[in-house]
Amino acid sequence: MGKRSRAWVPNRYPSPMPCSEAGSWSVAHCDPFDRVLAAQAHLEDIPLVSADVALDLFGINRRC
Repeated sequence: MGKRSRAWVPNRYPSPMPCSEAGSWSVAHCDPFDRVLAAQAHLEDIPLVSADVALDLFGINRRC
């Protein structure tokens, strides 16, 4: 039998930076998971795909 091919998965481990950034924002958005997602998108300068307009409070690039 031949070798099975594996899909490429980036070797990235969670960083404490998004958590620190998320905790430092004074935005009135209470969902901690949304805050970490927004912080990650902000730090990596990537769009966050979500239909949740409340994420616009973070000033990130949100796409739906």
